[in-house]
Amino acid sequence: MATQCVCPPTAELPDLGNSDCDVKLDLIVKIQLARAAGGPYADITDETELDNRLGAAVATKVVLTPNFADTDIPGTEIILTGQNDNTSPFGEGFRVGETSTTFTATFANLDPAIKDQLKAYECYTDLVIAMYDAKGKVISLGNDLIPISNFFVGSRQFGGRTEKDLYTFNFTLPLEWDNGLTVNALTYDIFSKVNS
Repeated sequence: MATQCVCPPTAELPDLGNSDCDVKLDLIVKIQLARAAGGPYADITDETELDNRLGAAVATKVVLTPNFADTDIPGTEIILTGQNDNTSPFGEGFRVGETSTTFTATFANLDPAIKDQLKAYECYTDLVIAMYDAKGKVISLGNDLIPISNFFVGSRQFGGRTEKDLYTFNFTLPLEWDNGLTVNALTYDIFSKVNS
């Protein structure tokens, strides 16, 4: 959801809450993929609901990726037009938006059959995800999954004798993808879960 500015803005600044504790994500190492048609979870932390979705044969089906590394989720930047020229007052420029965010990570020594299965996900335009960090916390939008686009899995990069073989994959997160973001601890080990 993009910021909607009221014109003119209110005389007083909007309220800003106080933070009682830090919210720090650990390294993102696994994602859950689903289709948007599957709808939100009743409780994204519920193990039984996850198990039911892993075994589903309908739109609610979810899959878990293998663990990955080298995760990069860059921040966005402001997009200005008319900066330092005659098209804006004093050359200050006009804010017209922000850049998109591309999530990038790599699978190491991935089974080629799994890579081929992941490649098929490039055909879906309605993918949504939940992310899992190295401490087993789930990152989502409450009980909703985060929409993504442009899912892509690259070709194998050979590591030779001493390095791992890598497959890079990436996807685009929507603008302001982290609005409403929640980080929840799980009462079960997500890394022990397998796809049906």
